Amino acid sequence: NGTIITTPGFVESWGGRYLTSNVILNSDTGTAMGERYRFLRGERTVLTFGFLYDFDDASPLLTVERVEDVMQSHWFRRVLRGEDGDFDAILVLAHFDVEHPLVNDVLTEIRRVCGKTLPVQFITGHTHYRGFQQMDEFSASFEAGRYLDTIGFVSFPYSNSSAVTERVEKPNDEHNDVLFQHVFLDANVDFLRKSLNIMPDEFDTDLGEALSQFIEDTQQSMGILDVIGCAPQKFEIEKRMNETGSLWQLYLDEIVLNELLQHDTGAMFMQSVDWTFRYDLFQGNVTVSDLISVIPQDFVIYSIAEDIGYSTLKELISVINAEKSGYADDKLPRFGVSAVCEMDQNQHCADDDDVKSYHLYSVDDNVQYLTDQLHYLTNRTFQPQEVFVGSQEYTVKMLWEQYIGNNWSCDKQTSEYFDGVTKSSHFSKGGFTAVFISLVALLLILLLFKKRSRAKKEMYMYPDRMIIPTDVAEDEIFGKDTTISSGSGVIV
Repeated sequence: NGTIITTPGFVESWGGRYLTSNVILNSDTGTAMGERYRFLRGERTVLTFGFLYDFDDASPLLTVERVEDVMQSHWFRRVLRGEDGDFDAILVLAHFDVEHPLVNDVLTEIRRVCGKTLPVQFITGHTHYRGFQQMDEFSASFEAGRYLDTIGFVSFPYSNSSAVTERVEKPNDEHNDVLFQHVFLDANVDFLRKSLNIMPDEFDTDLGEALSQFIEDTQQSMGILDVIGCAPQKFEIEKRMNETGSLWQLYLDEIVLNELLQHDTGAMFMQSVDWTFRYDLFQGNVTVSDLISVIPQDFVIYSIAEDIGYSTLKELISVINAEKSGYADDKLPRFGVSAVCEMDQNQHCADDDDVKSYHLYSVDDNVQYLTDQLHYLTNRTFQPQEVFVGSQEYTVKMLWEQYIGNNWSCDKQTSEYFDGVTKSSHFSKGGFTAVFISLVALLLILLLFKKRSRAKKEMYMYPDRMIIPTDVAEDEIFGKDTTISSGSGVIV
């Protein structure tokens, strides 16, 4: 938001730590919005830059200079030559992918001016995944996840350290020490506490506990902790679409298919995978808050056209998925597709345009792009229309709510039920026996828990998990050789 960041006092409040190596103010030509660079001084000095990728549609109040142009500028080369101060390493904070070509471009220019052995550490972002790349022996690039699911830690050397000097003087020898190290820390309280080796009663602060309680009270008052269903397993955002437990497979092959396309004999839905889902969906209770975590931005569903030939749609898919998505290792295509089609005599989708026309759906963020591509392929003009349920816009979040409500009942937590989401929910004779045995085993476990728990200590059993009072030691309840699972039930 250009208005906010150009408000007098905002940049200044950072005390020279707001780095904008390639963002300038249009109101004062040539003046950087923040600092072009900064020296981090301690026992050693680290020269630090902050780059934004080549961004075309910035606020009219700002101009984002091309990174390639900045590297040829007088000020950039002057700083690298050490004319503004000496330094022992370079840190580049970069809002682009860990393996983006600009990383190599910036490193090449630094190497040209500063030599081949100066340590250079890139800390990148933008594409929202955990990534690391060793650029050369004395440089590395690192990206630490997304949306605070990861706290990244990097360690890199300085120019005249013994490890660097040894490599420079003996380049052909084997070296056991690692110059560039990194760690991905899961951003949850228990993991961070254990990483710091701090006891639970020493980790929380009064202010932190008060803030957590305030957040929970607010959530309760808004109803976003209400349970809308129980997930049979964990569904992960970065799994490939054909992998078990893929969030995208669940969405396209189950939710869209059963809630949006089920009444069409020939229909197709397309949606960009980038920035659609933000988080994994975990096994057990699914609350309104969980759904918001997965889909913070809702999308309105549109009908693009009702008479598109299947061969045209196949060509469209080929065109829109020719580019890569923002996911690492090309795990996901750029666009996800769900389809219901009319079968020909060979039980294949009828691909003869004279035989069948298809109804194409998408979401508001993708409508213009898909419409433009279809116009290019067919030379036809399309007028997409919002899809309504009564007087209400039909949205992606509504699809999820409907599917979870219809299929993930918390009263039916059995494997047969979840296997039957797309098949049958009736128990077989063997299935009934298995459920009966499971119930007996559960009763025995409950009796054991009751016997072993202290007086006036309560344990609350929910369909998806067990919550233990924090002042009761785990081995006091379960025994020292017992493992607690974070999903459904307990593994002994």
